[in-house]
Amino acid sequence: MPEKMPRKLKKLILVAVNILLVAVIVFLAWQRTRAVQEKDEREAEEAFIANVASMRNLAFTVLESEQKVCEDWAVYINSAGMDMEEALDYLRHANADETVMAQILDRETGIGFSAEADQNGETAVDYSSFHEAIDDAGDGEIRLTSAFTNPITHRQSVGFLENLTLTDGEYILMRVVSTDEISAKWDFPSQYREAEISLIARSGDYIIRTTNMKSENFWEYMRIYNGVGYDGVEKIKEEFYSGETELMRLKNSMAQTCFTVCMPYSDKNDDMFFVAMVPVSSLTLTGTDYGMLVIVILGMLAILLFNSIFILYMNRRLRKTGEMAMEASRAKTDFLSSMSHDIRTPMNAIIGMTEIASRNTDDPEKVEDCLGKISLASNHLLTLINDVLDISKIESGKLTLNPAPFSLSKMIEQQMEFVRPQAEKRNQTIEVSTNGITEDRLVADELRLNQVCVNLLSNAVKYTQEGGEIRVRVQERPSTEAGKVDLTYVVEDNGVGMSEEFMKTMFEPFTRVNDLRQDKVQGSGLGLAIVKKMTELMGGEILCQSEVGEGTTFTLRVTLETAPEEKKEKQEDGDDIARGLRGIHVLVAEDNDMNWEIIREMLEMYQITASRAENGAEVVDMLGNASAGTYAAVLMDIQMPVMNGRDAARAIRKMEDEKKRKIPIIAMTADAFAEDVQACLEAGMDAHTAKPADMKKLFNAMRDAMAKEEDG
Repeated sequence: MPEKMPRKLKKLILVAVNILLVAVIVFLAWQRTRAVQEKDEREAEEAFIANVASMRNLAFTVLESEQKVCEDWAVYINSAGMDMEEALDYLRHANADETVMAQILDRETGIGFSAEADQNGETAVDYSSFHEAIDDAGDGEIRLTSAFTNPITHRQSVGFLENLTLTDGEYILMRVVSTDEISAKWDFPSQYREAEISLIARSGDYIIRTTNMKSENFWEYMRIYNGVGYDGVEKIKEEFYSGETELMRLKNSMAQTCFTVCMPYSDKNDDMFFVAMVPVSSLTLTGTDYGMLVIVILGMLAILLFNSIFILYMNRRLRKTGEMAMEASRAKTDFLSSMSHDIRTPMNAIIGMTEIASRNTDDPEKVEDCLGKISLASNHLLTLINDVLDISKIESGKLTLNPAPFSLSKMIEQQMEFVRPQAEKRNQTIEVSTNGITEDRLVADELRLNQVCVNLLSNAVKYTQEGGEIRVRVQERPSTEAGKVDLTYVVEDNGVGMSEEFMKTMFEPFTRVNDLRQDKVQGSGLGLAIVKKMTELMGGEILCQSEVGEGTTFTLRVTLETAPEEKKEKQEDGDDIARGLRGIHVLVAEDNDMNWEIIREMLEMYQITASRAENGAEVVDMLGNASAGTYAAVLMDIQMPVMNGRDAARAIRKMEDEKKRKIPIIAMTADAFAEDVQACLEAGMDAHTAKPADMKKLFNAMRDAMAKEEDG
């Protein structure tokens, strides 16, 4: 293959050729298998028809012999001029087969007596319910009833009939034989061990029926288990009875496809028919197919040869890939070493300042200074953790966007509020130009878009020397798509800049510039990787121009939908973040003692009291047992023992008391990814706030949820 052929194209060619070869092999094997199977089935059909013919002859002999014995009994009794008692006594002595019974029935009523008594000593038998059927049975060579329950033995049996004349009237002699005894003599050869044979009347009613032939009528059985309509049944019946069709494929009651053969009882009697069935799977026994084996072997050898050639080619490519992997591994090791340093630095500050504060409790200024530094170090540590989690989420493909309307001007204002204090500490100036904004209300994942912009701004502040300048330009142009605008966000600085070599890898994770001028700059080294991947996730692009010592310009371009103008609501006066919440009582679900202590103290700072539940089940019990209005809201942790927060929220939303059912529930959890937020909302919670708790965001969420409850 050409050296310059793209790697993806090579893979596609390999896959396509393999698929083609496999398809050819499968097709040839299928054709061969089909031909062999059809041949085997033809032979199996012919063999089964021949065996059914043999079975018919055997069954005919068995039934005729039973009829002959019954006929001999009747001839003797008729010639001897016996009464009922004498006839029954004769039958007791003449019947030497314990499995067979003799019974005499009144021709008019169907009521009579048995030569043998039941377990209670009774000899009376009553066939009055179907004596007409008995009278009409077997008008041909053999007179045979359909299977019935023998009132003496209670077993399924058939009766062989003969006319009987006694001194006191006309009767019917029945030789009663168990169907099991008859079926046991209809034994197919061993290769047909799953075959069954039944005897049916021309109407389709069963005379002797096997286990798998359900329903009371063979044609009804065919209609129910084979989906054959009434017209279809009539056609099949006509073909069977005319002899046009000897064999058909029908399904038995277990949905197995069976060879089904129908033959008349004898050449002279077409009032009764033998129906035999055997599952096709038990007959189609194919031996080793050497032709198909050769096809498969040659096909596999062709695939092996092709793949071997390709593998030899790919081995040369893998050497280069291995070298690149080792280089990436070294970069990851360097990153972890750097991250270890960056994480330990704020941790050292937190631990050290905590120790200093604890030793200077009598010096408020010193304690306040330590706490301020602990707060800064904690925020830096949180940023490091969030960056690592974000890049992991992005690379695993689990990061999702949640587009919603937002104000572009407000987002830019918040960004400036965030970076100006940092810039002022370094005597830097930030110029913002928003003259190019034509649409303020847009639709996007504001959190992720803001994260990208703040990363670019933070980098500009960090990598620009004291007294430097940072310029931000935001412009919009109408997009080629209706209802959208092309947003351009430019961050330009006159800082240290970047080398061409570093710019080749600046967007890759685990890559960090080695520069003595920048070694003291705090950061995770993942900011630009996150910027790049999130921009691509939003369908945009990020461009960079930079020269060492001359500064850097980042340009973000993304196309966003426009949104209707937001209805302006009356703003409350004052800067109190807890306005409207002071004095309320809330229920806090928190299983961690330290976290509970922190949130309780922070709430009490704003005159908000709280009760604690240590798991979701306890939340549900406390809320259910309290009077309505006891708690103004529920602050719900998610990961808790016994019952998690989402299940607890679902249980609350099903409470009978309307006020309790609609109580505001705000998730307060360390599960902070977009899918975690969505899962909380789907569970019935009103809002989501992430730990560590931002009291301003928490109070805003509480106010919004409580206002929603009042409106509802």
